[in-house]
Amino acid sequence: MATLAKIYGFATNGANPPTTSGVDAADKFQQLYPSATVTIHHAGTVTLATLFADAGGVTPKANPFAADARAYYEGYLQPGIYDVSVSGGGLAAPYTLSRVNASVLEANVKSASQYASLNA
Repeated sequence: MATLAKIYGFATNGANPPTTSGVDAADKFQQLYPSATVTIHHAGTVTLATLFADAGGVTPKANPFAADARAYYEGYLQPGIYDVSVSGGGLAAPYTLSRVNASVLEANVKSASQYASLNA
């Protein structure tokens, strides 16, 4: 099997005002959505990408699948261009990250430093 690319990120939405004592703040903050549903399609199509849970392509991974308890998601797939859709998990509306380039160098669709800080 050819070398697989890793695609990963966080199920997030950055338009959320925090609420304190029942009053919404004026500023908007990033919010994580644990257990959100992540679906990966070949870019511009409704064709689901074939995913694996491991870099060796031994263990198949469901598509769609749920982000973990920290809203983190990852999968391995053939290098290419993909659309990553996130829905459910408390999101007010689904969203799609279009034309994500998954290369052998990994496709981080959200900040990897966020994941590192969550695991510190």
